[in-house]
Amino acid sequence: MVRLTIDLIARVNTHTKRKRDEPLSQYLRRLTHLYFQERHIDEIDDLSLCKNLSVLYLYDNRISRIQNLHFASNLTHLYLQNNLINKIENLSLLRRLEKLYLGNNEITVVEGLEKLENLKELHIENQRLPPGEKLLFDPRSIQALSALCVLNVSGNNLEDLQDFRCLGNLNQFMAADNQLEDMKELAQVLAGWVNLWRLELVGNPLCRKAKYRDRVIVMSGSLEVLDGKEINETARKFLLSWKANKEARRRQREDRKKNGDADGTRPLDSELADPEIAFLRKLFGHSGPNFPMMSRDSLRLQPLQQLPSMPLEDQAVDELGNVARCELPPLQLPHAPLRNYIMPGLPGARKQFEAILARSRSLPGSADVMGRGDMLAQKTEIIAELPKKSLSDLQAPIRSRYARILVGEPGGTPIPRDLPPPIRSSPVLRPSLQAKAIDVRSSNQFVDSKVL
Repeated sequence: MVRLTIDLIARVNTHTKRKRDEPLSQYLRRLTHLYFQERHIDEIDDLSLCKNLSVLYLYDNRISRIQNLHFASNLTHLYLQNNLINKIENLSLLRRLEKLYLGNNEITVVEGLEKLENLKELHIENQRLPPGEKLLFDPRSIQALSALCVLNVSGNNLEDLQDFRCLGNLNQFMAADNQLEDMKELAQVLAGWVNLWRLELVGNPLCRKAKYRDRVIVMSGSLEVLDGKEINETARKFLLSWKANKEARRRQREDRKKNGDADGTRPLDSELADPEIAFLRKLFGHSGPNFPMMSRDSLRLQPLQQLPSMPLEDQAVDELGNVARCELPPLQLPHAPLRNYIMPGLPGARKQFEAILARSRSLPGSADVMGRGDMLAQKTEIIAELPKKSLSDLQAPIRSRYARILVGEPGGTPIPRDLPPPIRSSPVLRPSLQAKAIDVRSSNQFVDSKVL
């Protein structure tokens, strides 16, 4: 059993040296800080001679009761975490106390703080509570802490934050590893903490909800650090703008219901200003003042209808420059066939497509001009005209597996590049063979090339 006494302070204290021939009483009055952490102390004795004591370190000991501190009227910092304390008591005379550390003890009720009007920091996290119980707070003590700026209640099985709504001066609040799950209640509490810049809620059930971080940032405009991560100012402005737009749309919907539009078919002002929605309404004809206009979602999900074709000069163009009705080639999607589906495109796209197709069919090497039988016959004649080679030439390795030879004369009939597999694999086609190649894409262009 170790007690904190005057003799122990005079014998062990090494931070403030005692002067030679200095009386003990004078030395004790001169002390402002006492460092007695991790000394296995289990009881605090009478320390009334230490009248100027301002900071007392007694953490990591075995203290079970707070006592004999009534003399310390100048005490501002008291460190009692990691002890065996089960009740907050005997602190009413510490009127100048600013920081109180009571974490990792056995406290079940936060009480006895009514007289601590200057307390700015209260750390009471991770109490060793009985199974199934949560830390309780005396309303009188909490309401008296009007100057409190930092509150740490992490790891105490808290289910709500209603007890702390009266703490309007909080700027740091740590409530990690609790049982908080009500986002609406959190929004109400954060609305009263206008100076809050740090919030720790990690380990609570509400952290698993969708868009938790974004929603909390929107709730508090002064928040700078959330769960140990800084809040980007650009992200904050975007989320606040999103919230303002959402509130504006909600008010518009309420106004529409008041004006008799209960079904919600009339568009919002934001939808009328949307170019995409304006074009779709023009396309489907939902633009008359007396015509019931469709909502955004129903308009986007409606399948496109076959629109009557008309000349380009007769097509209507809206204020956005979009053609309201045009002639487009039909398109049938292979993965999800839709009836009467119109492929998007420019006006007159069908005529351009047919013109390109007609030009491609008129080329000499096209399948319509030259039949497959004629093409194979010409390829066979080319192979027959090749010079015969010796056995050594036939056994020479071929440089390319897929040799391609195009033979032709200017003004003659072009021969396609790709030869049948039997001809491609023939050993007669040696790499050293020179040939005049022709580009099948143009019947007037002849180039000399080697077999690849």
